[in-house]
Amino acid sequence: MDVEKTLTVLLARELKLLCHKKKPAYLNGTFAADGYMRDSYYDKWEVMSPVVLSVKDIKLILFGFMITGLLLIGLSIALQYRKIAKMVALQGGPEVAVKIIELSRVVGAQTVAITELYRKQDTILERLIALQETQNRKMDTISERLIALQGTLLRAKMDKREEE
Repeated sequence: MDVEKTLTVLLARELKLLCHKKKPAYLNGTFAADGYMRDSYYDKWEVMSPVVLSVKDIKLILFGFMITGLLLIGLSIALQYRKIAKMVALQGGPEVAVKIIELSRVVGAQTVAITELYRKQDTILERLIALQETQNRKMDTISERLIALQGTLLRAKMDKREEE
């Protein structure tokens, strides 16, 4: 069966399902890809074919799987970190555990300090941009005055030449 015939059969089956509200007659091998959906009108679970799902629905489902995967990866990394920290602390004694805790505090303090420096840098950059804009405005007014002064000087020279 080619793709067009398959799509035609699937669409006809879905239209028949929507019109008659009967259980769908599935093609061989397609039932495994189907799922279940809650029918709010009849208040019961019905078999649903993925052909009914739109691309947006499929994207949302894939996005949900992706986020779940990322959360599971993050959780596994955190658990591995705790396991390694406990193992190192048990092997090295209490000094190693204290050093690990101190190192964690130092890294946290450094992160706070770097964040504060970035905030100060942003404030300084905003002030510099504001200062540059005021300087540009002042330069514009000065250049306008110079142009006006040059115009009056040229007119004065022209008036002098006309008088001579």
